[in-house]
Amino acid sequence: MTSRLGSDHLFHKHGTQNWTLQPEVLDLIAEKVTPDMQTLETGCGASTVAFAAAGANHVCVTPSGEEMERVRAVLDAEDLPGTVSFAIGPSQDVLPGKTGALSLVLIDGGHGFPLPAVDWLYTAPRLDIGGTLIVDDVDLWTGAMLVSFLKEEPGWELVAIRRGRTAIFTKTAPFALNEWTRQPAVYRRSVWPQRLRKARNAAALLARGQFRSFAAKFGHERTMSRNRSDERRDR
Repeated sequence: MTSRLGSDHLFHKHGTQNWTLQPEVLDLIAEKVTPDMQTLETGCGASTVAFAAAGANHVCVTPSGEEMERVRAVLDAEDLPGTVSFAIGPSQDVLPGKTGALSLVLIDGGHGFPLPAVDWLYTAPRLDIGGTLIVDDVDLWTGAMLVSFLKEEPGWELVAIRRGRTAIFTKTAPFALNEWTRQPAVYRRSVWPQRLRKARNAAALLARGQFRSFAAKFGHERTMSRNRSDERRDR
């Protein structure tokens, strides 16, 4: 299939490995991408060829000039309809300088903490409403963390997780980067540990006979709790 051009090439680790997407995800790129669509990926490999084969105006962000040259050789040999521009450098350095709307984003670059989340942070505002976000290697904790967050975050709809490795989302609302009290996944994981910490601190104040400090702290926490409740109700 055209979408799988380059999937048997050894692009990575000095030409000894091919860390490509699952074949059905390469097919998904062929299905979703239409000629002249604006797309971007972090990472480089057979997916880059798939975007070009589908006719995209594609940006590939990779720190490896060596991998770029191997991919470029395949692109030149195949005479594909799309255009690919390479941005060489770590994605956290390159992405802040990129602008323009995108219809599909593939996050498949660095997998160390916090890189998948950083790639999402710099590309999510640019993704069209109705656009597709693909996150690969979600069996790694850094990818799983991003998926766990987005599954509960307003504005994102999980379409599928393919073979436990690749998550596909649709963006359903304008991008918003909220405070933690308005991020469901963060709030749910944080509220009880925070309450337990405060209860232990209050008990310590009472045990030391610091009743005025306890009363002041209790009043402050009640005010903060009401404010957080108001914020969540007004979302």
